Amino acid sequence: MNGKTHRLVGIATVGAIGLIYPTLALGTVTLTPMVGLLMADVGSKIADVDIERSEYGNKFPLLAKIFKHRGFTHTGLIVLLQLIAFYFVYKTHITPKQAMVEFVILFFVFQGSLVCSIGLKLIKKLFKRNKLINVLLHLIPLALTIVIYALIKDDLTRIHNVFCSVMFGFIVAYISHILADMCNRKGIPLFYPFTKKHFHIAKVKTGTWEEIVFGIIYILFIVVTVFGIKCYF
Repeated sequence: MNGKTHRLVGIATVGAIGLIYPTLALGTVTLTPMVGLLMADVGSKIADVDIERSEYGNKFPLLAKIFKHRGFTHTGLIVLLQLIAFYFVYKTHITPKQAMVEFVILFFVFQGSLVCSIGLKLIKKLFKRNKLINVLLHLIPLALTIVIYALIKDDLTRIHNVFCSVMFGFIVAYISHILADMCNRKGIPLFYPFTKKHFHIAKVKTGTWEEIVFGIIYILFIVVTVFGIKCYF
């Protein structure tokens, strides 16, 4: 599947979970799946960092050379590692130092999010001749982060909840990428390193009308599922 399809599937999946479950209680942590949309775009496409011409392959060319396409980044093992990391993060007793670290990470997450990226691009187009505006644009994410931190710095639990929600969105979107590529003819080495055999559940051909139909069917499935659950439960 191409990057646009993965973005569509990832964001739609996280968004659907957010619509069905506005909040999710997980031990002492309260997840807000919609907050996870901040990392859904990244999570939905970063598995293709093993392709040099991909968005993240261009940003991290060394990783693109290290990993073989449809290799380690497309396995059940990497998903398992993400889930283990998530488990230890959400089970950790939050401290002021940890909250600070999590908030710094959230700053970079916000700065690199699709929402922020689109917003900044629109402002640049509107004020493309104003050099001062272009300089200030780079300070907007930092300023917003400082303001938000000042408002909630004493509420460590809230920071931790937001951080876990962002991790949740990333992992769900990443899993959606894996499942989408299983609908491709090439499949993925799901059970690597135990076997290098590629598994697939469909034979959609990338870059053709089949992929377009796949995207449309998936969106319809999401809409029907959300509507059905909202109406009957």
